[in-house]
Amino acid sequence: MGDELCFEDISTDSLQFLLKTMQRKQTVDGKGQVQVEGIMLTIDKTGHCSALSLTRDLTGLTSVGGDVRHGHEIPIPNIEQMLGILSMHQKTIRIRYKDSMLYVESGRKSTKVHASPDAKAFGHSLDSLKEFTGKSWSLKSRIDIENSIYKTNDSAIFSPCYTIEGDDANDMFEALRCDTVNGQRLNRFHFSCADSDIQITVGDPAKGMTTTTFGEEYISDNTEGFQWDFDGGLDELFKGLGGRFTMDFFDFTEQGQGMRVLIKFLDCNVWAFQAGILQ
Repeated sequence: MGDELCFEDISTDSLQFLLKTMQRKQTVDGKGQVQVEGIMLTIDKTGHCSALSLTRDLTGLTSVGGDVRHGHEIPIPNIEQMLGILSMHQKTIRIRYKDSMLYVESGRKSTKVHASPDAKAFGHSLDSLKEFTGKSWSLKSRIDIENSIYKTNDSAIFSPCYTIEGDDANDMFEALRCDTVNGQRLNRFHFSCADSDIQITVGDPAKGMTTTTFGEEYISDNTEGFQWDFDGGLDELFKGLGGRFTMDFFDFTEQGQGMRVLIKFLDCNVWAFQAGILQ
């Protein structure tokens, strides 16, 4: 029998935001899916919650709440189930965890659900939730988020070849969400970044292809322009976040790994790393 972990005064709204963002929703072949089914939730002694996870296909990495691993790790094997539980509770909850059982409590209600770090990270996974989280932190150790630097396994250092920045992430969301024109949802976002402007193109001409152009005021650094396609549900990632953002693009084409992007939402402590589509 293990010791009970207990955390008071957890904000339900904040936890719901974390869980929904960590899911990394996307649409593939017209069907919605989540790229992250479960997480290890870190809660510190002040009740602050954070999480880090790779996506199921290993092309994306998402962090909410800060890159911290101190505190206690609580397994959330099924994010969707947890969101359903939270929807029935008050604005402030207490979380208890003991012997692979998670309790969510508020007012007169107490909901319990099985939650083990040994649960599968996602359907048909060979990794447990705990093992998959370890892989996530292994990739994170190669990324200097604050300085936007990537270090490879052989210690080679990569800096961004191009950086976009803006004061309102809704501007980028408005460009990306046009992927849904006439119900398309192709989940493919083409970035064409040059000296004078940035163009994001989504959709198919058969139902409506949309190009959004951003001017020089969005170009922070452009040592080298590029064109590349990304997926990973970027439209869903940007949805509802708003505030200041940056997109740092890394060129791994000489290594045969295409382009990658580090996206930082500066006003809500969220960042994501996404590999581009290999061409």
